Amino acid sequence: MSDDYNPNSSGKQRVEANANYEIGGIDLSKRWTELVNGGHVTAITELKPEDDLSQTESDQNGLFVRYGVRTEEENLLEFVEILPNQTESNEKLSKHVSSINATLAEIQQKANGMAIDAIYDGPYAIQLQLVRSLRPKRSKEMSSKRGNKSNDDDVNFCSCQPPLYDASRDSFLVGPLRLFGYGQFHGDGEPREKAARLLVPRDKGADSIPWDVFHNISPVDPRGHYLLLPDISSKDQWRDQSLNSGDCYDLTYLASTIKPYGSMVLSFNSVNAGASQNHIHAHAWLNPPPPLLYRNDPTAAIDSVYAVTKSLSIASLNLAHGVTASLLKYPCTCVKLSASHKDDSCSDLKELGTALFKIVGVAQKIQSPHNVVWMNTPNKNDKEACIVEIYIFFRNAESVKADGETFRLGSSEMMGVFHASSKEQLFSVKKYQGLSCYGGSNVLGDVSFEPRGHVWAEISNILAGGKKTSRRLQALQKAELYKKPKTESDTIEDIPNNARYLRTGVPYFDDDK
Repeated sequence: MSDDYNPNSSGKQRVEANANYEIGGIDLSKRWTELVNGGHVTAITELKPEDDLSQTESDQNGLFVRYGVRTEEENLLEFVEILPNQTESNEKLSKHVSSINATLAEIQQKANGMAIDAIYDGPYAIQLQLVRSLRPKRSKEMSSKRGNKSNDDDVNFCSCQPPLYDASRDSFLVGPLRLFGYGQFHGDGEPREKAARLLVPRDKGADSIPWDVFHNISPVDPRGHYLLLPDISSKDQWRDQSLNSGDCYDLTYLASTIKPYGSMVLSFNSVNAGASQNHIHAHAWLNPPPPLLYRNDPTAAIDSVYAVTKSLSIASLNLAHGVTASLLKYPCTCVKLSASHKDDSCSDLKELGTALFKIVGVAQKIQSPHNVVWMNTPNKNDKEACIVEIYIFFRNAESVKADGETFRLGSSEMMGVFHASSKEQLFSVKKYQGLSCYGGSNVLGDVSFEPRGHVWAEISNILAGGKKTSRRLQALQKAELYKKPKTESDTIEDIPNNARYLRTGVPYFDDDK
């Protein structure tokens, strides 16, 4: 680090409501502003006390709060407030909410608006997200299938197989936060307002496939975070959280329509890979996310993108219509699909969708929890084209345990941007050391499905009909290049007056041998 580097004293930056982005020709940035200004990006939830026998009688009461996003002087602000006129109070929960508000106020005052608080470890970022920690818990049927990985538990298997789908227990269809339906088993009150409907053309002469877009009541990014679901009004689309061939093509097509190129990310979390609801859905949020967009350390010029997007290819296959499949050199087993695309072409998107479905099929066959991320980037060689990129992560667990805490990992974490739910968690070097630096490569390695050489062999066999793959795969059988021995301790470089920028000694790129 250069001696003349002097970062922002607060290390935090304002998030303004001026990001422009669209999918399928629909201006979702404008729609987000309308939803926030209309008071829709809010929710009421009851905070419940933990199961603590030492609690006093008053501490066993719940506490109702309202939280969400609002605008103030063109800034997007997260907020949480205790609802008035509650007959019973909970002192501990009230203090917890007060602590969240105090931290929000401190950050917002220093940055003059909605602020981002994050620390960095090489290409990885760990972001403080206080309000999102209040989001509703995932469905019980999904919680019962949780898979954790801990340092003292080397044998821990979990599956991507969804539980049996039951519409009457689907929170997208039932309850106060539902997306569709009125009366009967759905419940009273109006469902969540639909933000948009996107149409995906499949074949010439055939009807387009509608995808419904709803705002996420607990956004990872206050500038915009959406849920995407295939036609929620159709009972044919009331199904579990697993991708079929149509989903693979539709989401690939929608990713190709993102404008400006690279301004959004689409993602899918399977069971035991971050999914909280057993109803087919994907997410869409802005790219780059706030901690990367407002990064201000010495490596910001090269590290303001998701870590996985900088990973090298160590084996690849060239498919039809310019599609390339690659095994990446990354801590977690990851396969990338990519192709150049122009608006008047569909063959490349169909090839991408078909290849993706085959790869997802491999994950389902070996029961590996998986995440899929779609994005597009400008094509430097053709201004009228974009590069559609798809990243598929193969995992063996949903979360890691360290220092008595469970850290659940979804698509964002797989890409390299992690989330902390408290200020103490964010800045506790001891905790991050216990996690091999939470955000560092070993966390991703600990949930990686191995050996990746076998995964790639299965994928390449399906994609290329059994053709031989790169000789370099011989070095991957035990994935030694990707994970340090667990006995090796991380080292934290002492950076005076700048504890936000950690250096753990965890290698990211190794010289190819």
